[in-house]
Amino acid sequence: KAARIYLDSLVTKHRSGTSMYQQIDGKRYDRSCLDLAAHLAKDELISKPDAEELWKDVLDGPGVTQCEADTIAFVMEKYKCSQGAKSYLKGKLKEWRGESSGMDVKTSASSTSAAATAMAVDSAATATTGGWHHAASTFTLAGRDPL
Repeated sequence: KAARIYLDSLVTKHRSGTSMYQQIDGKRYDRSCLDLAAHLAKDELISKPDAEELWKDVLDGPGVTQCEADTIAFVMEKYKCSQGAKSYLKGKLKEWRGESSGMDVKTSASSTSAAATAMAVDSAATATTGGWHHAASTFTLAGRDPL
């Protein structure tokens, strides 16, 4: 019976209080996220899938609040996180702040450029031939199915 109680404590997430917030050193944090982090860190490491769960937890409303973002930053300081978890959470916080990495911008620009090129090719082919069939084959050339 003692073993069962011990194992239950390892796999069960416990709520640390009734308020939505927990105050630590005069700063307010999201209690749900802190409780989840404490639960996920029972194996002494917050992994990338754990970090994804933490981020889902802070998405419980219409957006991420400053308090929730502060909580994520606190969790990264308090608990040992894998490199993947750190990268994931840092990236999410950057997104939240409106910052973007060069890679994201580059990917977006190349995607937009590719889409623009495909539309230009398709428009030119349709205008030149005036026919639906040629436009459909242009879509195939641009990497899309005709229908």
